[in-house]
Amino acid sequence: MSAIYTIITATLLLATILISLRTALIIKAVRHRKFFIDEAAGCCESLGFVGCSVICHTEVDMDLINHLLQSEYDRHEVVAALDSRLAPEEFYSIVEHFGMISVNPTTSNELKGIQLRALYRSRQRCYKRFVLIDAASTSPYDALNCATAVASFDYILPLPRNSRLHPYAIESAAMVISEQGDRGFDFIRCTADKECYILRREYIIQQDGFSASILGGTPRRNIISTAIPIAYSSESNKTIRRRLALYALGALGPFIVAGAFLASAPIIIATLLTAAFVALLARYSSQYIGTEKCSERVMLCYIRNLFDIFCLRKFTF
Repeated sequence: MSAIYTIITATLLLATILISLRTALIIKAVRHRKFFIDEAAGCCESLGFVGCSVICHTEVDMDLINHLLQSEYDRHEVVAALDSRLAPEEFYSIVEHFGMISVNPTTSNELKGIQLRALYRSRQRCYKRFVLIDAASTSPYDALNCATAVASFDYILPLPRNSRLHPYAIESAAMVISEQGDRGFDFIRCTADKECYILRREYIIQQDGFSASILGGTPRRNIISTAIPIAYSSESNKTIRRRLALYALGALGPFIVAGAFLASAPIIIATLLTAAFVALLARYSSQYIGTEKCSERVMLCYIRNLFDIFCLRKFTF
């Protein structure tokens, strides 16, 4: 019986320590970003001329595109992949709104199976960083591959489903990349708030394009993890809270059940105190991240990262 108490107590203590360390990393990263970005905002020269292409293919509309084009960083672009045959109204309303014209698609031959019908660029200079492609919607991964094939820069940021980018997200990504210097890496895993990835274009080509297993094709020493917030969830409060409740139940439920089964009030109290401490840390972190529904999202991120300690999640969109 004492062994069970020891295991439960050690597990709760370990979770508390890991979440405390993650909170400290997020706060340190956000402070570092603020200091760095104040000096280099919008200027690629201060960030090693790093270029980043944001690619998206789901729920693409004018609001999302305008949001992604807000960054003033001068070496970034937004590439949206849509199927004009499946969503003709959305596609051509974007073409009209941004004053886009069809141009000859220039794709690399490095990714096979690209089904690209047309490529559009804006005639308006203010939208020069936006590229719209008409891609056959055979699968989400094929759409991402089409967007990668026309992307101009060496680093690719696929925007997760139901997501938006934090202010200075592109500058933050460029800062993290430039800080690696000559160190080789395959992709950057952004673990604060909504998890997302920034992949080297060469790595995507080596893996024959995007797939569910693309994250598993590299040793851990070639993975960079950063606590700088890049993306956040745009889902409704109800959806986030429901998902948080499910994850919290999966993480803490077994300890509550064990405490009830063993008739141990200390185990139940320790579990509830751990949950309260995690909520407090999430609220504190949210003051630095500072977006809507932030504390709930941070708690959800904390719990999901605890599940991901021993395995790398599949790349799903």
